[in-house]
Amino acid sequence: MSDIKMEIIMKKEKRAAESPQNYTEHIVPTHNTREETNSRNNSYMNDLISNPSANISGNINRPNFETSPQKVTTREPPPAAEPASWQIPPSALQTKKQMKNIQIEKYESRISENGYDIEAWLGLLTEVQAKADVDKVRESFERFLQKFPTSSRQWVQCAEFELKNQHYDRVETIFTRCLRSVLSVDLWKFYLNYVRRMHQIEKGSASTSQARTTISSAYEYVLNHIGLDKDAGTIWSDFLFFLKTGETSSTWEEQQKMDTMRKAYQKAICIPLNNVELIWKEYDQFENSLNKVTAKKFLQDRSPAYMTARTAVKEMRRFTDKINKNIIPTPPKWTKSEKEQLAYWKEWIEWEKSNPLALEDQSLLKKRIIYVYKQAMMYLRFYPEIWFDAANYWASIKKEEEAVSLLKTAMEIMPTSFLVHFSYAEMQEKRNKYDESRSAYETLLSNVQSQIVDIEKATEAEVKVLMQSSPESGNEDGDAIVEMDGETREQLRIKEKEREKERLKFEESKQQEINELEESCGLIWIMLMRFTRRTEGIKAARVIFSRARKYRQCPYRVFVAAALMEYHCTKDQLVAAKIFELGLRTYGTNPDYVLQYLDFLIQLNDDINARSVFERTLVFMPADKAKIIWKRFSDYENKYGHITAIQKLDERRGTTYPEESSLERFAERYSFLDTNIICKKEVGPKPDPETGSSSSTTAQNDEEQDAAPTRRALLDSVHPEKYPRPDFRQWVLYKPSAEQLRRPFFPQPGASGQQITNISTTGNSVQPLGPSQPIISQPHGSTLQPPTASQTPQNIIQPSLNWARAPNGMMVPDTVNKFLLILPPPSSYNGPIINSNELMELIRNSVPTTTNIMSVPPTQHSLQPSQTRDKTRGGSPARGDGRGYADGRYGEGSRIYDRSMENGRGGSGPGRLGKQMRGASSLSQRGRGTSETGISTSQFNKRRRRDFDETEEFQGRGGPGINRPPDYDLFRARQQRKRARNESSSFGQNSATVE
Repeated sequence: MSDIKMEIIMKKEKRAAESPQNYTEHIVPTHNTREETNSRNNSYMNDLISNPSANISGNINRPNFETSPQKVTTREPPPAAEPASWQIPPSALQTKKQMKNIQIEKYESRISENGYDIEAWLGLLTEVQAKADVDKVRESFERFLQKFPTSSRQWVQCAEFELKNQHYDRVETIFTRCLRSVLSVDLWKFYLNYVRRMHQIEKGSASTSQARTTISSAYEYVLNHIGLDKDAGTIWSDFLFFLKTGETSSTWEEQQKMDTMRKAYQKAICIPLNNVELIWKEYDQFENSLNKVTAKKFLQDRSPAYMTARTAVKEMRRFTDKINKNIIPTPPKWTKSEKEQLAYWKEWIEWEKSNPLALEDQSLLKKRIIYVYKQAMMYLRFYPEIWFDAANYWASIKKEEEAVSLLKTAMEIMPTSFLVHFSYAEMQEKRNKYDESRSAYETLLSNVQSQIVDIEKATEAEVKVLMQSSPESGNEDGDAIVEMDGETREQLRIKEKEREKERLKFEESKQQEINELEESCGLIWIMLMRFTRRTEGIKAARVIFSRARKYRQCPYRVFVAAALMEYHCTKDQLVAAKIFELGLRTYGTNPDYVLQYLDFLIQLNDDINARSVFERTLVFMPADKAKIIWKRFSDYENKYGHITAIQKLDERRGTTYPEESSLERFAERYSFLDTNIICKKEVGPKPDPETGSSSSTTAQNDEEQDAAPTRRALLDSVHPEKYPRPDFRQWVLYKPSAEQLRRPFFPQPGASGQQITNISTTGNSVQPLGPSQPIISQPHGSTLQPPTASQTPQNIIQPSLNWARAPNGMMVPDTVNKFLLILPPPSSYNGPIINSNELMELIRNSVPTTTNIMSVPPTQHSLQPSQTRDKTRGGSPARGDGRGYADGRYGEGSRIYDRSMENGRGGSGPGRLGKQMRGASSLSQRGRGTSETGISTSQFNKRRRRDFDETEEFQGRGGPGINRPPDYDLFRARQQRKRARNESSSFGQNSATVE
């Protein structure tokens, strides 16, 4: 053991010698001895007695074991082993700074793609603030506020950031930029808090008076701008409290303070503020605290205005509470919420215009309306109709300069808005400032053209990226594709086809957008031509038309507008016709342009040129596009042409369009404007291609249904005003499952324990007749013949049921389905509706009554299930049980037995229960209606009906089908076994009695 230990120690020393060791000198404290400490404490007490004024620190009663530093050489622990690369997660290799930069780059990328991505903007602001880079934060806030200058929350955040860094000059610059344009209560509250922070009131200070004056001026400035806002009630309350807490040094100052507070209270209670009721209570207390005599007069004078304001604020909340003021304004996408917000703002504006406060001062009314418009333009910044409506209101109150300024601002916000630019141009034209009007048209045209170019460039870039993602784009030689197997090449072809479809769909959508913008450019050219003609004359308008012609894909509407302008303004038909002919070279296949040209020639009564244009157009235009041209020229010939020309044109039209009806063309010929008597009264309606029925027939059926007498619904009460009605919408219809629909009506043999077996009696032998032999009912008075030997299971042909789906979707036998198909529809039934519940109750209570009940236990008079009968005693379950009878022909289930009981023929006789009824006095019991057991007839019938309801014998006779009880019911089987035991015991007693 010693050798092994020595070997281990030697290995450790060798390993320590080979590994580099770092030795460092550390200064560590070491405790002094107790003697040194006691001597030092004694000297400290002597100094304290000699110098009582010395500061006492520490506990002199506790021994002070002071320490003195000493140098100790220690060995640093060896560095820990670096983990392997596979043990380090990838996220740990990236620093937090790098991860933040990646997130910022993602937000920047999203903003570059969509400048109105609010989520990306807010995420960027959050990331740069967390980075704590002051310059980056300022830059991000500046970019955001230039894009969204009316976002009050971001203005407050920017001011808070600068205030946190104690850059007060920047905070004041922010207030200078945003206060007048952003009418937000939160922003103005932040401004008031800043003013009160910078001008703190200190009691006894010389600057207190000046500070109060500055703060009071700030409150008045704020209330003058946003004091009409219903959310400004807290600012009013703060201002009143500020006035109330002011210190006074003389009676005159006290009187001035009371007058200032009274004016503030009287202004506040006339404004529909959220807390106007609280301010009124404070005003009441204020007046009563001064003088109760004068208080009554002041309160009585101001009470109507207060009541009106209180009513108005409740009415305002109907739409103002639904307005969302926490959104950042973006261009509308016309979602449901955006439409609702626009409707609420419009409702508020109209409500203010109706003067709900009954203000006699029109300047105050205008001030309230202007305030609502300014708030609407702040939150609905990209809605042109709000700016247009506001400019019109400013112009109506004789503030045209402000209206022009509003529209100019709106043009900068929405550079492609037609409403704003046209409104500005018209307003400047009215003021004879034609240069500004022309500049508005030119600016709008340039902006729309630039938008078209941007869309085309973006489309090309998207298509290029899409094609670069193709697998064949990187294999120009195609060698890699040749080496692929057939299935891979087919998959690549399918992907390429899908990519090509996607590209075509994308280009088609972009081309449709470009076409719409080009049509809008044509509208700008037309409006510019009209403006130039009004201000400079027709020659200057022709110059504009020449510029428009050179524009690529100039819409045909420019040619039509120029030609009609020449015709109506200069009365020169030749110039107008030349313009139309010039446009026909480019738009000869456009039916809309040709139609305009034809209308122009027809208006000039130039039939020769009209026919020429018609014939020339049909040569190049496809037949499907030229249909409207045929119709217009046919209308012209029908009105003003010769009969020969009319018939020839009709024949040509019928040859070109054989699907058209000659009757309809004839009716068009003999009609004028909206008077077409032939089609309305003498021609039947057109059949519907889907249903094959005419619309008039449908209308007639609707009229017949309306004229038909209404019937009371099945479950409707006779007097609905007296009794409540059930909610039929809560009813759940029974919907059987597919397994239940496939289950036949007739139970199959061996399907369950309740198998019905028919018995054939031939002498003393018992033979089964099959599982589902139907019950045969004989006419009254006939005898039931037992089945013959030929009716054995081998010779009986079971009926095979072919199942089909009924019109209501249920699986029924084929014969039943045929019967349902020949039934008339339910709508054709117009007779009385039978109450099904009453009908079933009637059938249930219509059991034949008997006048003579034999001395047989009631249990033997009930129809029992076939499986509980004793099959060894003869009889047929289809006719009756036959237990204890002479020949088994008359059982308790026999229908002849039931008729005899109903007719009162229950006496003994040959072949009629003779052996069993020997001890019974049927004649004596017939009149009393009771049996020997003492059970009355009515009780017997009730027991019998109840037992019949509980049996399942009817299932084998075409019973309820899918609504039948389950194949095996534990409770029912238990009751049947119990009933069978009772019958067997009662049968033994009866047999003993008979013997």
